[in-house]
Amino acid sequence: MLKEEMLKEIKELKAQLDQLKAQSEKKNQESGGNRPDQDDEHHTEAQENTRASSETCPGPDMDIGQKIQELIKTVDEELKEASPITVLVVFAVGVLMGRLLPK
Repeated sequence: MLKEEMLKEIKELKAQLDQLKAQSEKKNQESGGNRPDQDDEHHTEAQENTRASSETCPGPDMDIGQKIQELIKTVDEELKEASPITVLVVFAVGVLMGRLLPK
């Protein structure tokens, strides 16, 4: 039931996306393409997004121990949020893959 609802929502979002793309193309054709001020706005926004992502991503100066601790913390949080059945299925698939792979 949940899967059907998600598929329905995905279809609706795709339809909205297609509609917005069509509207955007129509506006671009009517205005004769991109205006220079639009390019500047887009460029500035892209720079801000790059700056924001570089601030949140760990850089090469971060210690390997800190990276490992963050990874463990993230995995721990994900396991707490995941349903037990999902964790069991993933574990079972890992066991099967381990047994099926040649030694």
